Amino acid sequence: MDMAGANRGAGQAMLEELYVRAQQAYNVLDQLITNEAKYHHYKLEKIIRVFGLEPKEAYWVLDFAEKIILLLENSFSYMDFKLRQLLLNLERHNVKIQPSPQGKTLYIVSQETRIDAEYLDGEWLFRLPIYTKTHCKFPDILKLNTETLRYLQLGWRASDETTDGNIPVMVTTKSWQMYAWAAVRYGAFTVYLSYLNLNKNNPSLRWDLRAISWNKQWLTENVDKKSGASPSGTKLVKPLNVVPWRRWKT
Repeated sequence: MDMAGANRGAGQAMLEELYVRAQQAYNVLDQLITNEAKYHHYKLEKIIRVFGLEPKEAYWVLDFAEKIILLLENSFSYMDFKLRQLLLNLERHNVKIQPSPQGKTLYIVSQETRIDAEYLDGEWLFRLPIYTKTHCKFPDILKLNTETLRYLQLGWRASDETTDGNIPVMVTTKSWQMYAWAAVRYGAFTVYLSYLNLNKNNPSLRWDLRAISWNKQWLTENVDKKSGASPSGTKLVKPLNVVPWRRWKT
């Protein structure tokens, strides 16, 4: 059997599948970002209304959602450009497949665009790295006693919450989960928009949240419950060379 030919055939099939998914993501990217931004705007208004927040708490919720929306807007042009570049290079067969340094994933490289590919449970997972972040705060909107709060935290730790050192981390593609988790890990956050997932059906965004006011167990002494200071501004991990994207409309 010609193993080299078989490997080439498998690689070609993977690239063809990537092309289909990238084309689909490119076609719906505008709607994906718009819907995501609208959800965060809706969520912040609902939280402020339902929980009857104090002005400082309402400001933190507003700032939390607005900075996430800003990440979306600033990343749109970057994702749009990278998808167009990827599609063009796939059409021209101008791509390379190489292993990642850790050997767990494959990199599909076309000029300055890289796609992370991983074969899991019989199908390919493709991700476009974005790596932008913002710093923000989320208030204690639930006002729970310590015991009840710990039970809720234990529930998250037993399911979707992970840790990075002593810092609780939530990795999710579900926007509602960002708020549900932030409500029990309130305080200071670093929020990353990490990947655009090129799924078989619809593309999705991967968010990584770090609750930096909390240690691996419970609340640390540095939770800033009473500070009136404005949260720090949005910062990109690396320049994206983006241009202002139009403001979405409700």
